[in-house]
Amino acid sequence: MNGPDTVEPVLPPVAVVSVTYNRCEPLLVLLRQLAALNYDPASLDIFLVDNASSDDTVARVRAEFPAVHLVLSRENSGVAAGFNRSVQEALDAARDYRYLWLLDSDAEVEPDTLIRMVTALEQDPGIGVVGSAVYDPLERSRLVTAGLRIDWQRVDVPYVLPSSDDGERLIDVDLVPACSMLTRASLYGSVGLWDLRFPLYWGDTDWCARVQRHGARVCCAVDSRAWHRDWSNVIRGFGASIFIRDHVRGALLFHLRHDPQASLAATRRLILKTCTKSALERLTLRHGYAEAYLAAVDDLLKGRFPRDFANASNEPALLPLEQAVMEVARHLPPRPVILLNQIADPAYRARIRAAFDSRVADIAWREIAPEGAAGEWSEYRVFNPGQLVRHLRRMLRGFGRPDLNICDVSRPLLYNFAAGRRSLLLDHAGRGVLVTNGVLGDGLRSVFAVLRGLKAALFDLPLAARFCVPLRGAVRDNRGAV
Repeated sequence: MNGPDTVEPVLPPVAVVSVTYNRCEPLLVLLRQLAALNYDPASLDIFLVDNASSDDTVARVRAEFPAVHLVLSRENSGVAAGFNRSVQEALDAARDYRYLWLLDSDAEVEPDTLIRMVTALEQDPGIGVVGSAVYDPLERSRLVTAGLRIDWQRVDVPYVLPSSDDGERLIDVDLVPACSMLTRASLYGSVGLWDLRFPLYWGDTDWCARVQRHGARVCCAVDSRAWHRDWSNVIRGFGASIFIRDHVRGALLFHLRHDPQASLAATRRLILKTCTKSALERLTLRHGYAEAYLAAVDDLLKGRFPRDFANASNEPALLPLEQAVMEVARHLPPRPVILLNQIADPAYRARIRAAFDSRVADIAWREIAPEGAAGEWSEYRVFNPGQLVRHLRRMLRGFGRPDLNICDVSRPLLYNFAAGRRSLLLDHAGRGVLVTNGVLGDGLRSVFAVLRGLKAALFDLPLAARFCVPLRGAVRDNRGAV
């Protein structure tokens, strides 16, 4: 917020609203970038909710940025509750802010990020929300998305990626991510705050849909740039089940609430898609993920929408690598065949081999090379049919399978259940769990998951939509639960 030669003469007052939890270093980077904006510092205030961080976030923010309005929460109640409290603090302030800028605490901005969104709102009173184009912080020139649009037929939310020669600087979209979203302060009186039934995911999507129902446009200012990681595809490993359940539950409620046809069709398709993913996850041996998908469907049908977010997991207790090797070694036959199944990091592969070679004699090692980023399957958006064909071929070859299959839990390998008599699933921290592979058992559970999806979509959903009082209330409540 410096540089008198670059500041506009009279700029409308803006409140930056954000929420953070144990992200001290990225937050400080963001606050320093906000201090360097091409925007009059007298027209900009920052409201920050700390969701009970256990690191030194509060002390360091107070020391380096004493002007920040810091609000301390007693517990980590989730993104939606944190943003709501931060927004409410700004609305209740003595100053009359024209715009509220929602920013994720780990986002990054450049000097012109804000002024370009403000310009868009100032020039068109019909626009209610403007977001930044979001770039990859690890590959800073790569555009991730310029807003998103809802595909109701495919029950998907594809990114908007304009070509460089389109020439449009402002694009109408269905939603913009809250990692950098500028909103008119006046909207909150009519639209309401974020719905706490979406504690972590889908809160910004739902709010943008409600804004559009009130007749305001949602746009992306392509020349306003922010950098942010796509956490829906980054949060993996043994702790991801709770995130998957929250994400899918939110997606189901969103589609049921906002379906433009006012029917159950989109939600039915999403239930079938969700239960199919549960079946596929069962084949990857990621049983916690499989149960999380089914639990999300049950949550919808029973009207269970937790209004806070607990960092809990239903995954089994994990063993450090060396201890896991000791446990596995007791079950291996003499001269075992061990498969290193797409472990990407060469140093990690070497560590695994050394740990086993020190305790098990005469190992016959096999390796399947990592497929790379193009071969990965995102639980949330993309499934690659070509990858499934490769997996089926490996499954057919897998019945002459090794004694142990070692794989990375963050990589969804559909042939895991047939790739070895036992599997050791490891995360990037070197922790793991031993799973006994049951081709018949896992296959049957996968079939049951699909049948369960058919029953839920065709019979349970219509009954719940008609008779489940909490679900009916959640669908009707378009102002949001605050």
